[in-house]
Amino acid sequence: MNAGKTTLGVWIIIGSAAAIVFLTGFGVVFAFAAMGSLTREWHGYTGGGGGTGGGWGGGPIPTGSCTTNTSYFASGDLQGGFSSESHLVTVEDFSQLGGWPNTGTAGIPNHLNNTNFTTLCSGCSTTNQEWTPAKGGGKIGQGSSSKPPASAEPWVVNVRCTYKQPEPGEKLIVKANGKAVVAAGGYECGPNPSTGNIGGGQIEVLHYLGISHGSQVTIGFASDQNLSYGPINCQ
Repeated sequence: MNAGKTTLGVWIIIGSAAAIVFLTGFGVVFAFAAMGSLTREWHGYTGGGGGTGGGWGGGPIPTGSCTTNTSYFASGDLQGGFSSESHLVTVEDFSQLGGWPNTGTAGIPNHLNNTNFTTLCSGCSTTNQEWTPAKGGGKIGQGSSSKPPASAEPWVVNVRCTYKQPEPGEKLIVKANGKAVVAAGGYECGPNPSTGNIGGGQIEVLHYLGISHGSQVTIGFASDQNLSYGPINCQ
């Protein structure tokens, strides 16, 4: 009788151990499957850079509303060519430099670090980056209004000075190639009408959209001003 109970106990223990192993294995498989799904989501946005570099390296992209206020600009959302613009001095850059840069590249390495350039513009060259030139009695690296924070500068977009100008930091939606970016408007105006382009933006914007200087875009004033700067998957 005792031997039978012992044998039964052994089988119960073995069965329990087997169940634990099975459930553990199932959990591991499920975890890897979930990680695989996240990886696919993360890398699903690493498309070509349209001649401006490699793919997006900034992580998962939020989903949100890309609705625009079509009455903001007199002619509705702007459509036309887009310029590639040089870097603007940020609040952080100005503090580190102790003022405006005295050359087109002074302090650029720190600027690229402050703005997370190598991640947001993965594959882009860091050796030919420079400040926007001084214009109209302004300073090297200076826009047309206040200095942007480092979190906004990579996504700064301008529109021609003859168009209605957003307040510094107001959000614009820029679309091209089936992609969209929540951009920071109002920190500078341009480009020069002689370019024929309706607006321009930092290389990080062009890089994510997969476009080059002169490519066609649509620019609108974001209805939702609570959106975060950067790439967005439009609902």
